[in-house]
Amino acid sequence: MAEFAGARVSLMLYLSRFFVEACVDMPTTTSGTLYRRFFTWPYEPSDGRHSNESAPPGR
Repeated sequence: MAEFAGARVSLMLYLSRFFVEACVDMPTTTSGTLYRRFFTWPYEPSDGRHSNESAPPGR
């Protein structure tokens, strides 16, 4: 992931490709579950804490 350091938009575009593939490959998994797995972890604090403050903007 070092290649995406400081390039959050590029990282999200990259992850979007795999999100779409996962939706096709895992049709019984809800899109909300896959969304959380693909797109919320980049917003988690780097110290390992989990809080609502780490949610993407607007969520």
